[in-house]
Amino acid sequence: SIGMILVVTSFLGLFADAGFGSALIQHSHISDRHLQSVFWFNVASGLFLSAVMFASAPFLAGFYQEPVLLSLTRGLSPVFVLIGVGLAPAALMLRRLQFQTLARISLVATLASGVVAVAMASLGAGVWSLAAQYMVSYLIIAVLSLASSGWRPRCRFSWTSLKDLWDFTGNLLGFNFVNYWARNADNMLIGRFLGAAALGYYSRAYGLMLMPITQIISVVSNVMFAALSTIKEDQARVKSIFLRALGVISFLVFPLMAGLFVVAQPFVLVVFGEKWSAMIPTLRILALVGAIQATVNPAGWLYLSQGRTNLMLRWGVARTAVVVSAIVIGLVVGSIEMVALCYAVANLL
Repeated sequence: SIGMILVVTSFLGLFADAGFGSALIQHSHISDRHLQSVFWFNVASGLFLSAVMFASAPFLAGFYQEPVLLSLTRGLSPVFVLIGVGLAPAALMLRRLQFQTLARISLVATLASGVVAVAMASLGAGVWSLAAQYMVSYLIIAVLSLASSGWRPRCRFSWTSLKDLWDFTGNLLGFNFVNYWARNADNMLIGRFLGAAALGYYSRAYGLMLMPITQIISVVSNVMFAALSTIKEDQARVKSIFLRALGVISFLVFPLMAGLFVVAQPFVLVVFGEKWSAMIPTLRILALVGAIQATVNPAGWLYLSQGRTNLMLRWGVARTAVVVSAIVIGLVVGSIEMVALCYAVANLL
């Protein structure tokens, strides 16, 4: 159930920031006027998106034919306000290359929200323990980001300041929009046409495949984007650093994906149990996807740090068309294994 809601929250989350946080990092000259304007824009966007999510709860429950989604969706709807509060301070710390501070905030949020989730689950809260984990994590990130950045919001807003950043953010927002469908069309369509059980097997397999990538690439991404933005004029140096980083990532991720492919069956049976054995073929296919994505995803560092979000958008539109078409072909066959296989072919193309 949470997986079905996160498809929607991820989509609406694209509009919470509209790419202005990344613009604060990449733009050469940022003033307090820009920071204040982006902060209040994010807060206003968060309030609007929370209202949209609350109002759309009945439609989401009806689409998936899961009544429990009504209360869960409404309970999670305030998360966008928390996201909006923390975005500008976090972007400022990234611009200052305060990576250790951001890492500590993330660690505290992960540990504290995990403790809350385990405590609620032990008390029989069920799926609400996962919802609480999600909310507590973003609450802690918002509070600690504001406290640690040394910057405070004031009643100051300027449309002109937002327009200064729009050339970058407009194309980035467009890319994030189409890339969302490339990354989430499989979950949405599997849940609708193959059911919640099939979605559970697929999303768990996808999450396992994605875990090494997120733990390596996602952690490095913010660092690389911020660092490459500071030297964006020296393209030879950017090229050298990027290729070295890509080599290290490949060296780490490729063996992990190969290992996941080889030990998929005993791993699933030992860690998750016999009832999850249906996801083993899908997990093996997605392990190949993980190796492909590990070499492709870092290209985003170049698009962003060089301010070439216009090229990034055109690439995103083409990729999304191929990926969504592949997923539909897999659904026509009618199994999550075929969806995963078609998704792998699309990623290779």
